[in-house]
Amino acid sequence: MNDLDFRDARVLIIDDQEMNIAMLSGMLKKHGFRQRFSANDPFAGVEMFQRIAPHLVLLDIEMPGMDGFGVLARIRQLSPDVMIPVIVLTAHTEQAVRLKAIDAGASDFLSKPFDGMEVVGRARNMSILGMMSRRIADENRRLDEAVKVRTAKLEQMIEILRTAELALSAKVNAAAQSTNLMRALAARGARNFASLAETVLETSLSNAGETPEWLAVSGAAERIKLTAEEVELIVDAERRDLTLSRQRIEIRSAVTTAVAAVSGTAGSRQITINVQLEQAPTHVVTDMSWFGVALQRVLSEAIDCSPSPGTVRVGWEDGATGSGWLRVADSGAEVTLEQPRDLAMPFDVRRVQPAGRDARTGLGLTISAALMQMLGGDLDIQGTTEGAIYRMRVATE
Repeated sequence: MNDLDFRDARVLIIDDQEMNIAMLSGMLKKHGFRQRFSANDPFAGVEMFQRIAPHLVLLDIEMPGMDGFGVLARIRQLSPDVMIPVIVLTAHTEQAVRLKAIDAGASDFLSKPFDGMEVVGRARNMSILGMMSRRIADENRRLDEAVKVRTAKLEQMIEILRTAELALSAKVNAAAQSTNLMRALAARGARNFASLAETVLETSLSNAGETPEWLAVSGAAERIKLTAEEVELIVDAERRDLTLSRQRIEIRSAVTTAVAAVSGTAGSRQITINVQLEQAPTHVVTDMSWFGVALQRVLSEAIDCSPSPGTVRVGWEDGATGSGWLRVADSGAEVTLEQPRDLAMPFDVRRVQPAGRDARTGLGLTISAALMQMLGGDLDIQGTTEGAIYRMRVATE
C-alpha cells in the first residue's frame, strides 16, 4: 500500500452553506487534493456518497431537513464493511455534542471558523486512512472470493472421488457375475479402493488449512489483521488517545529491554546490536511502555534493512537543553532521498532486505514517529552512504 497518495483521495464536503463549501474546497485544492466533491443538501450528500465512494467526508452538523447526525448514521449503514473517516464540522464546543458525534461514528472534528493548516493536516491524514480502509475492504473481498474458489475445488474433488467409487462399485457388480474367486478379488479391491478414497477425502478436509492455497489465504488474512491493528495504533497515537504515564526512567534499562525483545530476529538474521551509551544521561523523562514500543519498531526496521551479517549501532547524542537523541544506525543501503523522513511514510519497505519483507507491513517507522510525537519527542531520519540513522528525541529533565 505504499503507492497511496492523499492527492488521489476523493473528498466529499456536505454543508448547507455554499461559502463553507467554497472555503474548504479551496483549501484542499491549494494543497494538492485533486478530487473534491460537494453537496449543499444532506439528502444529496447521502446520494453522492453512494455514487462516488469517497475516501473522506467533511460533514456539517447543523443542516435543515436532516442534520449531520442523521447523515452520519446513513453513511455508516451504507458502508458497514468500510470505515470511511468522517470529520465533523461544528461551531459547538460542548462535550455532549462531540460525544454524540463520536457515538454516531465520527472520526475527528474541525471547529469553525476553520484554520487552513488544521483542515489540510487532518484531511491529509484521514484521507490516507480512508484509502487504506477501502484497499483493505477490497482485499477482504478478494480473500472471500479466494476462499469460495478453494471451497469449490474441494467440493469438486469430493465429487470426483465419489464418482470414482460409484464406478468401481459398478465394476464390482459386473465382476460378481464371474467366478467366486473373481468375485472375492473384486470385492477386496473395491473395499481397498473405497477405504483409500475415504482416507484421501478425510485427509483433504482435515488438512485443507495446510495446503499452499489455504496457507496463502490465511497469511494474507493475518497481514490484514495486523495492518488494521497497526493503523488503529497510529490513529490513536496521532489523536493522543493512548494512556500515558510520563516519569523518569533509566535509559540504559529501556534500551536493554528493547534490544532483548528483538534479539531473536537479530540472531536469525546474523545482525549484531552494538550499544554504546557512555555519553547518555542516567535518566530520561517519558512513558516507559510506549517509548519501548517505538524503540522496538526502530530497532526492527534497522535489523530488516541491514544485510546479513551486519551491525546495528545504538548510541546517544546530546540535544538542546533538556533533551537528547537516542541514535539507532543500520548498515543497509545508501539513503539518497532528498527527504529521508519519507522512509517513515506508511507502507514504505523500499530499503528492507528481501529476507525480511514477507513479515513486514511497512508501518513500523510510521508507528514510531506517531508515538514519539505523542510523547512530546520526535523521530528524525538521516541518510548516509552507509545506511540510515534514526534519531529519537526524548526529554532529559
